Amino acid sequence: MSNARDLADQGHQLVAWVSFIGGQVTDPASKTGVNGSFGVDSILDEGTGAYRVNFAVDMPDINYCVVMGQNATNYTTGGLTHQYFSESHNHYAAGYFQVKCITSNGTAADTQTVNAAVFR
Repeated sequence: MSNARDLADQGHQLVAWVSFIGGQVTDPASKTGVNGSFGVDSILDEGTGAYRVNFAVDMPDINYCVVMGQNATNYTTGGLTHQYFSESHNHYAAGYFQVKCITSNGTAADTQTVNAAVFR
């Protein structure tokens, strides 16, 4: 069995992370609403509940893993939301990945806090 150091030496490690407040993200892309990050250049508001996370340095390809979590509170109404990250390659690229947040009835909603970690 491999240990964490062996995996890190092989390049399988955290390459970026971000925590942001969905209702404060702007267009054009910026760090507005970002609580903290590493390896992330900016976040773009792509509409209600939709965000694009731009890497500081592009990945060499799209073979990376995004692990997400959130505070399940709607930024505007205080109701519950559910975040998802599409498994389709159409929603991420070497330079960014996209996040969508929806309510339990399928309506797009800005989420209070979105957290993402990217491994490669």
